[in-house]
Amino acid sequence: MAPESKLSKAKKGLEKNGFSVDIANSKEELYNKLTPLVADLKTAGFGGSVTTRALGLTELCKSLGLEVFDHWENNLTSDQIEQIRHAHLSCDVFFTSAQAVTLTGEIVSMDGIGNRVAATIFGPKRVIIVCGKNKIVDDLDAAFERIKKVAAPMRAKSLDSPLPCAKTGECNDCDSPVRICRVAIIMYRPPLQTEMKIFLVNEELGY
Repeated sequence: MAPESKLSKAKKGLEKNGFSVDIANSKEELYNKLTPLVADLKTAGFGGSVTTRALGLTELCKSLGLEVFDHWENNLTSDQIEQIRHAHLSCDVFFTSAQAVTLTGEIVSMDGIGNRVAATIFGPKRVIIVCGKNKIVDDLDAAFERIKKVAAPMRAKSLDSPLPCAKTGECNDCDSPVRICRVAIIMYRPPLQTEMKIFLVNEELGY
């Protein structure tokens, strides 16, 4: 018998804690599984996530006729960005990722402003979290270790940020006014009254 994959182990851990989870081995498979979940909806919000953009999920939603609220679109004013972030809280479906998924069944997200984690846990009718296999870790200690040594430094570097982690490659617990690690959530169980779906993708995606 072949050894159980890390994706399957993570799925079992999350399902044990009450999450609805599916595995997609390709972008095409993900699209096939996602489409029935959003095709009847009108509005879709996208949190700050490299993963969802790399998979083309904004384009998928637009092709299905949904109005998309994406604050990463080009040439937006600061007021427009703020309006879009607020729209995330009341959209029909909110797409995001997370920095870590544990084999013990928790999902960990870190944020700078807090809009992404806020919309993840309350507001939208439906929340879809998409994570690549690179974000699967053993437990909560490993989740925060991943944030400090992988996710945060990579994100800071991608922003060409003056943060020390962009240069050192690991968290320095800085007091910078542009610090991006400010708010963390741990989802031990799916939030009450929020329809949540987790997709684990058999690719390395995002930070």
